Formats: sequence, structure tokens, C-alpha cells
Amino acid sequence: MNYQFLKQLLDYAENFERDVSAPEQQTVASFATWLLKQTAKPVHNTQQEGAFGQVLPDTLISIMVSYLYRYARLYSKKVIDASPLTTLDDFTYLVILLRKGDLPTKTDLIERNIHEKTTGTEVLRRLLAHGLIEQFDDPNDRRSKRLKLTDRGRAVMLDLMPRMSQVATLVGGNLTDTEKTQLVYLLTKLHQFHNPIFLDERNEPIEKLLEHVTQKK
Repeated sequence: MNYQFLKQLLDYAENFERDVSAPEQQTVASFATWLLKQTAKPVHNTQQEGAFGQVLPDTLISIMVSYLYRYARLYSKKVIDASPLTTLDDFTYLVILLRKGDLPTKTDLIERNIHEKTTGTEVLRRLLAHGLIEQFDDPNDRRSKRLKLTDRGRAVMLDLMPRMSQVATLVGGNLTDTEKTQLVYLLTKLHQFHNPIFLDERNEPIEKLLEHVTQKK
């Protein structure tokens, strides 16, 4: 048994308990995130540093997340181009409708995809025009419309899913299973932070939204 490693791990655990004093926050997941922060090597991006000087982690997060989306869009286009779909957004809308029993309203589906109303309405217009979805009156609110897949839409999705799974594998790239788990946890944490802002406060000025970051620290 590697006792040196165990001693080092116990030292980290002791420091973690000192830094995170609230018992409800002393979880395995939070310890893993804390440990990753303590042991991660600084990221140096010489290309970005040359253009803008030293780049802060918050800026790199924004840059790298946008890059990752562009890679995913590039790879998915190779699959989607052979289908009735136009964009990756079309696919993500249909994925939600593919779930058994999920019959969202138009507004709900648009907000789940983190879109403004105008953008989401355009996606729905395309899907309706291609006969991939259909709309019907909400039995509880006649002013609202609910959506569901058509038989054609379901057939298209069942045909696309295996190849889109290959796209997802490619996007995961050279990360190990452990690294993927860590990344999913961190991205989910960010999503849970940003989603309420998007749903309830997206029209507020940036100064107001920044208060949420201060409150979390």
C-alpha cells in the first residue's frame, strides 16, 4: 500500500475541511472539485497571450466553451446534411420531443434549448414545415400550443441517433472517463447557475447579473 499517497490524500482532506467549513457542502463531489482546483496545472495559451496578454480563467472558459460548440456543430453537420434537418438546433429540439410522454408547449421547448423566442420560433417553423413535429391545443390552456413528434419525425430521429452518438464520442475526444465525469459535473454546475438567470433575468443589465457571481463566492 502506498502510505505516502494516503498521507497526502489525508492532508488534502484536512485542508478541504478547513476551507469548506459547512458540513452540507463537504461532499465527495465538492471535494473532487476542490482537489482538482488545488492540483490543476496553470493553463497557458500562447496564441491568446500573444494577442491579448495573459488570459484570465473566466475568459478562457468562455472561449473554450464557444470553441467546443463550434466543433460539435461542424461534426454534426456531416450527419445532419443527409437528413431533413437544417441545423444542430433542429436535432436538439427533436431529442426532447423523443422522450416518452414529453409534450412541451412551444415556449417551454424554446426555453429548454436556451433560445430567445424569435430564434426558437424559426426552428419550430422549419420542423413543422418538414412534417417532423405537429402542434395541438393545450387541454388546460387553449391559448397555448403543445408539440409532439410525427411518425416521420420519430423515424428521422431513430435513423439519426446512432450517428449522432458517434458525433458525441468524437466531441468527447481524448478525455478519460474520469475527466469526462469531472467535466460533466462542472458544466452542469455552470448550467444550474446560468439557467435561472436566462429564464427570469436575461433582460437585466450585466451589472445586475454580476451580483449572482459575488453571491456565490
